[in-house]
This record gives sequence, C-alpha cells and structure tokens, in this order.
Amino acid sequence: MNRTFAAFLRDRRGVAAVEFAFIAPILILVVAGINDGAQLILKQNNMHSGVSAAAEYIMRGGSNMTTAQTIGLSAWPSHSDTATVTASKMCYCGSVSGSCTSLCSDQTVPTAYITVSASDSYAGWYATTRISTSQKVRVR
Repeated sequence: MNRTFAAFLRDRRGVAAVEFAFIAPILILVVAGINDGAQLILKQNNMHSGVSAAAEYIMRGGSNMTTAQTIGLSAWPSHSDTATVTASKMCYCGSVSGSCTSLCSDQTVPTAYITVSASDSYAGWYATTRISTSQKVRVR
C-alpha cells in the first residue's frame, strides 16, 4: 500500500489538467467581463450615432424638435423599447437664460442652442446601468 501511495505522489501525469481546472473559471469570468464591456461600448457608440444624426438635422436648418427626435431614434441602430431621444431649445442673453421669443435687455438677439439627448438602459452579465449622451448645437 505504501508503494502504491508513493508511486501516486511521484506521478505527474494530469497536473496540467488540474491546474487548468483551477484557472478556467477565472479565465471565463475575464472573457465574460471583456465581452460585457465591449457590448456596453457598442451600445454607447450606436446611441451617439443617433444623437449625431439628429444634431446634423438641426445644423442643416431643421427646427422641428419632434422630427429631430424621430431622426435620432431612426439613426440609432438596435435601441431598446425604453430608449428615449429628446431635443430642447434654450436661449441665453449673455450667460443668463432668457426667452427665445423676445430681445435681451440690451436689445440684442438671444443666443439659441438646441440640445439633443438620448438615454437607454443596458443590462449586461455583471450590472444593469443607464447610459446617456447629448450634443449641443448653436442655432442662432
């Protein structure tokens, strides 16, 4: 019996398989994490494409906020059902928010900006998070 046990302890066949069995779960988690991060970055880039398309519509003279939202959603590949695109107009007299329909107190035309924003949820293997992006376009 002692000889058999001693022979078993000296035998090195199968050591690599045992070591791999210890390392494999860690490798699988690392690969899954890399995949999850890549999917998140891809979704963020797709969202940014939609926002850029809506901002381009505004820069080319478009003024309808609903159309900008529709363009943003149509140009956003593979968005979820909970995805939102908003477009809002803000006017400033200097650094102070002002009305877009009247002149500033110094009789100048207020500076107008349209901000196109998008948000969506991302559910990965490790976490669920909300992602968003926006672009601001000066129109006047």
